[in-house]
Amino acid sequence: MAALDCCRWWNTYLPPVTILRPAVLVPGPWCFALPLWGNPVLPCAAGLQAGGLERDFPALMALPGLLTLGTAVRCWEALAAVRQLVASKPAGALGPRLARRCTMQYKRSVLRPILRIADMARVPPELQSGPDAAAQFSALLARVPAAWRVAASATLHAPGGAASAPPAPQATQLQLAPAYDALRVRHLAFIQEAYSGAAPPAEAIHALRAALARLWALVWEPRHKEP
Repeated sequence: MAALDCCRWWNTYLPPVTILRPAVLVPGPWCFALPLWGNPVLPCAAGLQAGGLERDFPALMALPGLLTLGTAVRCWEALAAVRQLVASKPAGALGPRLARRCTMQYKRSVLRPILRIADMARVPPELQSGPDAAAQFSALLARVPAAWRVAASATLHAPGGAASAPPAPQATQLQLAPAYDALRVRHLAFIQEAYSGAAPPAEAIHALRAALARLWALVWEPRHKEP
């Protein structure tokens, strides 16, 4: 009992319990190198448990060279003329001549200079035409946070060109965000118990014992225990 009293006394010197959240990830050059496929921060429409964007856009995933958000933004911007031409016509009224024109523009501005594809046999059937490709790229980028798209575009046009990779701390933080969320849920009961205030004197030792047992049993990140 004396040992528990001593432990309780020392615990009064611990800093107050706070609920820790991952810092907000500020958009920046790292957005250009953000992986498109198999990325937990870019889930499919059915949710993260069902997979990533590759589930919703299998044709784009199969397109050689399309791996990062930056490349997708480059392709989408290069398709501006195609998108404008398609938007100027009623749905389904583009016509074969204009469709061929869009496809030639798609080959000249995207497939050859950006994705380095000269053989159309390497392009999935769903992406063989310019209008179809423009629609797919627009749908893909609509699933990415707007601030990340803007940051990737800004990096593309900034002096020095695109960043080759995101800074390691930001990339790691980004990839671990779902894990941090799961960790907060798992520890929420303990945090709520710690916030509940002092127990009645007759029950203080038992409450402390339960709290210490809970802390000992949970996997608690070192930074959560440090002042």
